[in-house]
Amino acid sequence: KHPLLRLIAMWWDWHTVVAVTAPAVSPVFAFTELTFVDGRRIELSTTGVVVFVGPNNVGKTTALMELHSLLNQATLAHNGRSNSVFGGYGLHRGTREDFDTWLKHFEQARLPDKLRPEMRRYRNWGSDVTMHPDELFNRLQAGPAFQNLAPFLAANGLQALFEGPVPNFYSDGGGGSPQFTQMYLNKDLEGELRELSVRAFGVPVNLSRVGGHSVLHFGELPAIPANPTEEQIEELVVTPRVSEQGEGVKSLIQLAQSMHMGQEPIVFLDEPEAHLHPPQARLAGQYVAARATRSQIFLATHSVELVLGLLDRGVPVTIVRLDRDKSSNLRTATLDGSALKAAWADPLVKYSGALRGLMHKGVVICESDGD
Repeated sequence: KHPLLRLIAMWWDWHTVVAVTAPAVSPVFAFTELTFVDGRRIELSTTGVVVFVGPNNVGKTTALMELHSLLNQATLAHNGRSNSVFGGYGLHRGTREDFDTWLKHFEQARLPDKLRPEMRRYRNWGSDVTMHPDELFNRLQAGPAFQNLAPFLAANGLQALFEGPVPNFYSDGGGGSPQFTQMYLNKDLEGELRELSVRAFGVPVNLSRVGGHSVLHFGELPAIPANPTEEQIEELVVTPRVSEQGEGVKSLIQLAQSMHMGQEPIVFLDEPEAHLHPPQARLAGQYVAARATRSQIFLATHSVELVLGLLDRGVPVTIVRLDRDKSSNLRTATLDGSALKAAWADPLVKYSGALRGLMHKGVVICESDGD
């Protein structure tokens, strides 16, 4: 059969187990399978993207929240209701060696506990925990309620890093969040954000490193010497800031920062294309796909352009369409990564707009445009 017909046939197969393949990795944590309340089960690779699509009020956000709740409270619940979308799950936990390697990303070596030198301090965005690594590893093994380890295992949404204090390397820990310090020191990351902003909006972003407060600006920065004049300072201050821009600009820059700097093995994203023009939504999909080479990402979307951006990078993408029957019972349909990748390789599928049918209840195929 033609790849387009195979694509449609798989979309309407309601009872298969879907397996997703991905490059071999050694993740510290991942979902291995998910079972929906209608009985459908999907097997997952430890990296890649699971995309939830479907009309409003069918359970896309609930799916994300149930999985997030599982990691925090050991229950698949959202808004006081349990198991609206999922009925079961399987988890992978890495070895102690995998865990120790991953945990090093968060360790604050310059912030020791002087009264308890065997303890370690770990920070991730706004989360901060001081514990012995043995205890944290035991929590990983004892889950699914991971307590204060959960914010390190899963990112729920995006984090904004538009400005912050200049790192103080003369004090323990350097001051500020570890991610902002990373952005302050990493000129390659700044260059990547600048290139993205120019490509998407025609305006570069630049990080000021003058004074005690560092700001991500939307536009070119004036040359500021070590001892600037009042006029030079004023020229810097009036340069627009990213935090002052529209929601679309902030959303895309924020997504790029979160995808680049995050080290969580699980990421939950609810409509990351919100506020984005279609070309920018496709760029957002490409950034999510880049993160999916080292994390397992679950996202809900109404944007075909975002899905196309995911496919541009060639990462495993499983699409799950959620719907409800007249009695509000959940119905699911799936497209697994291997079938989707094979169909996407066919020029007729890729350039005909056929994948836009993912957002609709049905697709009508005609012999020609005139029909």
